[in-house]
Amino acid sequence: MNIKLVGLLVAVVVILLGLLVMMLRATPEAPAPVAVTAPPPIEQPKPNPRGGSYKKTPPGKYEYTTPK
Repeated sequence: MNIKLVGLLVAVVVILLGLLVMMLRATPEAPAPVAVTAPPPIEQPKPNPRGGSYKKTPPGKYEYTTPK
C-alpha cells in the first residue's frame, strides 16, 4: 500500500474513534427540575352590580344602558 493511503486511513480511523468517544461521553447534564409553587391568586375587583351594561339591538349593534 502507498504510504499516503495508509496515513489517510489512519487519520480517518482516529477521527471516527474520537467522534465515537465524544458521543459516548455526552450525557445530558440537565439539572433536576425544582418544584415551584404557584403564587397566591390575585383578588380581582368585583364588577359594580349597579353599573351600566350593553344590550344587543338588531342588526348586530350594541347600545349602552346606564344604571338607574
